[in-house]
Amino acid sequence: MTSTQRREDVVSEFSGETGSGAAQPGEHRAGDPTTNGHRPPPLGPDSAGRKFGDPGYNAFDTGRFHKSAARNGGAAAGLEGATRKRLEWLRVDREARRRIADDDAATIELPPVTSLEALLAEEDAAVPFRIETLHPAGGARTLLAAPDKAGKTTLVGNLARSLVDGDPFLGRFPVHIPAARLVIIDTEMSKDMLKRWLRTQGIRNTAAVADVVSLRGQVGLFDLGNDRIRDRWARRLSDLGCDYLIFDCLAPVFDALNLDPNRETGKFLTPFDELLKEAGIGDALLTHHMGHQHERARGDSRLLGWPDGHWKIVRLDPDDPTSERHFSAYGRGGEVSEGRLDLDPATQHLTYTGESRSQTRHDAGVENALIRVREVLAEKRAEDGGEMSTRAIRQAVRGKYETVTAALALAVRRNLVTVRCAGLARFYVIRPEAVDPTVTSVPVVAEPSAAPTNTFEADIPGNML
Repeated sequence: MTSTQRREDVVSEFSGETGSGAAQPGEHRAGDPTTNGHRPPPLGPDSAGRKFGDPGYNAFDTGRFHKSAARNGGAAAGLEGATRKRLEWLRVDREARRRIADDDAATIELPPVTSLEALLAEEDAAVPFRIETLHPAGGARTLLAAPDKAGKTTLVGNLARSLVDGDPFLGRFPVHIPAARLVIIDTEMSKDMLKRWLRTQGIRNTAAVADVVSLRGQVGLFDLGNDRIRDRWARRLSDLGCDYLIFDCLAPVFDALNLDPNRETGKFLTPFDELLKEAGIGDALLTHHMGHQHERARGDSRLLGWPDGHWKIVRLDPDDPTSERHFSAYGRGGEVSEGRLDLDPATQHLTYTGESRSQTRHDAGVENALIRVREVLAEKRAEDGGEMSTRAIRQAVRGKYETVTAALALAVRRNLVTVRCAGLARFYVIRPEAVDPTVTSVPVVAEPSAAPTNTFEADIPGNML
């Protein structure tokens, strides 16, 4: 008998098959314990010393068989063991999390039950506004949006100065509740730049600015979604006694934390609210860049519903970085219509004028028309020293009727021309001093009390010209 035939007989002995059901020589069945679809390995003596082929030979009692079985079944056994260990670890982790949640829930205090009757019986805050019309008091969030390099940081400096010094904000809006411990966190400017910017403001009560933080280049430190980081910031702000927080601005945070501003602003705003609550901060201002044709804050609608007040800065000409700026505000506290901001270059102080973009454009057109009116009248004076009628001036200037009319009225208000009336007609002569284009107005000199006969030098309504 060949070795192959002896091995096949062993297979029959293992499986209990005999005759035609047993594996035939050269036939190997997949799944047989010794073959596993392959040629079975040679077997040695069993523990009783019986050799392969001897009567009573026990192939399962051979060391060689057990080594083969270990090779075939070891991988499966290892996977099963690892799976059981992983399942046990996950069950332990789940139970640990449940117990931690139970411990935390035991310390959570829900807001007290307050009926409408009890709520209305409470006294209202003595001062409803921190800044008149612009900023409500008592836990208000304000969002300032502006295009790039349109003056966000300048306005933030003005706000900080007004809050700690008590100066009217933008020279117009009284501060009812000054900040005792103001904190500024900036994500775009270096420490040196912030220092120069704030020094220019000339803040008097510098002790009230408790902390000035520059996070430029390390914005990831403000990952408020990380509970441990948020807790450290909350403790820092609480220890400082911060009662007003300025955060300038959001865009670098979204970039550093890989947040999509079009869909994931809530992932910052929600933990930011938690920070303010944990630190005991009443009011805060966030700044953000504008999108949407430079008319509202960039990002999803969450930015529109989150703040109590919206402040906005726009340029008169969105494509001109030097164009005049205009400020407006609306929210739960009130509304401030769009008005031009005048800047004092020496102090960087801003003043709200109330002049809208349309009015500013009109005024700019009038100023340009006035330049042309003065040129026309100066040429007439040089030519024959004569006067020009309203109709002749309009024809020479070739501007819009309303614009030229307003330019003539402005020339009269600034005392640049004299006017003679002849019935309904008006005749203009430029004053000698006004021929110089650098002269913006001519002082009024008191004249003898004799009443003029046909000349007056006064402001003329546009519909009379």
